[in-house]
Amino acid sequence: MRIYLAVLSLGLALFHEDSLFAQNAEISSVTQTDGSLKKQLEEVFSIHQRLRAQRDSIEAAADPNSPQIKKIHQQIKEADARHLALVESVLTKQGWPTKKQVGHFGGLAAFVTIQQADIAVQEKYLPMIRQATLQGDLSPMGYVYMQDNILVAKGKPQMFGTKTRINSTTKKQEFAPIEDKAHVDERRAAFGLGPLADYAKRLGISYQ
Repeated sequence: MRIYLAVLSLGLALFHEDSLFAQNAEISSVTQTDGSLKKQLEEVFSIHQRLRAQRDSIEAAADPNSPQIKKIHQQIKEADARHLALVESVLTKQGWPTKKQVGHFGGLAAFVTIQQADIAVQEKYLPMIRQATLQGDLSPMGYVYMQDNILVAKGKPQMFGTKTRINSTTKKQEFAPIEDKAHVDERRAAFGLGPLADYAKRLGISYQ
C-alpha cells in the first residue's frame, strides 16, 4: 500500500509542466537568501504533488504495464532524486529550515522529500525532524509516522501505533508490535495524538 503524507494542494498555484521541468535546473544549488530558498522548496512541493496526482490519474485509467505508467514513474524517480540532492544540501548547510524562513509549504517540501527517500536517509534526518516538530515547524503526524515506519522496517516494535499489518492467521488488520504498550498513549499525547483505542476504533481494529 502506497502511503504518503496527505496534504491539500488545491490552493497551490500549479505551474505549466514544461516550465516546471525547465526550472528544475535552477534548484540544483542553494542560494543564500531565505526568499529564494522558500521559492525553491515551494516549487519542489508543487512538483511532488503534481507528479503524484498525475500518477494516480494514469493508474486509475491505464493498463499497469502501459508506457504512460512507466513514464510517470520514471519522472517521479528522477524528480525525487533531484529534490533529495537539494534538500540534503540545505540540511547539511543550515539544519532544518524553519517555518519563519521558508513558510509552511517550504518545510513540508523538505519533509516529503525525506519521506520518499530510503529508510537509511529517513533515519539520518529523523533527529532533525523530531526537533523541528517540537519547535512547531512541522506537524507532529509526520514525525510519528516516520519514526514508526523506520522501526517497523527494521523489524523493531513501533512507538506510537501508527503502523498496521494483516495477521497471517486471521487475515484481519492489526497493529504491528508496539514498544512498551502500556505507555503508548503517553507517547502519543506528547505529540498531540489521541488514545490508541480511539484510533483503533476508527480503523475497525480490535484493541485492548
